[in-house]
Amino acid sequence: MTSRLILLAVAHVALCCRGQGTLQVTFDAWPWQPPRTAYTVQDYWESGMRFWSPTGDGFTRVGSGSTGIRPDNGTSYLAGAFPFSLTFNPSDNSLFGIASVELAAYSTGVPDFNAKFVGYRPDGSTVTADFSGSGINFQTFYFDSEFSGLSRVEVPYFGSLDNLVVSVPEPSVPLWITDITRANNHARLTWSGGSGRYQLLRTTNLASGVWENVGYPTSETSATVAATNAVEFFRVQSLPQP
Repeated sequence: MTSRLILLAVAHVALCCRGQGTLQVTFDAWPWQPPRTAYTVQDYWESGMRFWSPTGDGFTRVGSGSTGIRPDNGTSYLAGAFPFSLTFNPSDNSLFGIASVELAAYSTGVPDFNAKFVGYRPDGSTVTADFSGSGINFQTFYFDSEFSGLSRVEVPYFGSLDNLVVSVPEPSVPLWITDITRANNHARLTWSGGSGRYQLLRTTNLASGVWENVGYPTSETSATVAATNAVEFFRVQSLPQP
C-alpha cells in the first residue's frame, strides 16, 4: 500500500487567555452578602472566575461582621462547612495560575485548619499544595510556580478562604502549522506562533481520540520524524512555559 501522509489541520494552543497579570478575588461581588449571614451556594462568579460545587453539596459564603466566633476581616469570604465541594476555573475555560490565598480557621470552635488545593492541567497531570494553621485571623499562603497552566483547581477541604490571587498568562500568539513535506518515509513539519514551547503528537486513528507524543517538549519550530504507516495524522501543541 502506498503510504499517505495526512496533516490534521488544527494546531492545539494551550495558552489562550483573557489578559495579562494578576487579579484578586475578594468574594464581595454580586449578589451582596449581608453582614453576619452565611448562605450555602452552588455557584459564584467574580472577575471572570467561576466557583462551583461539582457534587451539588455547595459551599458557604459568609458576610462580614462576625461576633467573634468566626473570622472577620471586614469582607465576605468562603467557609468550608461539611459537607461541601469547591472547584474554580475561569468562566471562559482559559488556563490560569494561582499565586496566593488567605486562610483561617472555620471558627473558634474549630480553631485549627488544613487546606488542600489540587490543580489540574489539560494533559491530566496535577499539582498539589497543602497548608495548615490555627486561629480565626486570616493568614496569607503562597503557591509555587508549578501552580500555572491550570484548567481548574479543586479544594477538597479548607477552613475559611478569602482574597485569592489569580495569575493570568500573557496572551498567546496563534499557533499555525505552516508546512509539511514527505521524503523517504520521513515527514518534516514546520510551525510558528504559540508559546515558544511545543509538543508534537501523532495518531493513526482520529476516531480513537488517542494521541502519542513524538519526542519530548521542544523550543524548535520544526521536526523531522519517521512516517511509515499508511495513514498518519500530526498535530502540534503549544505548552505553558515552565
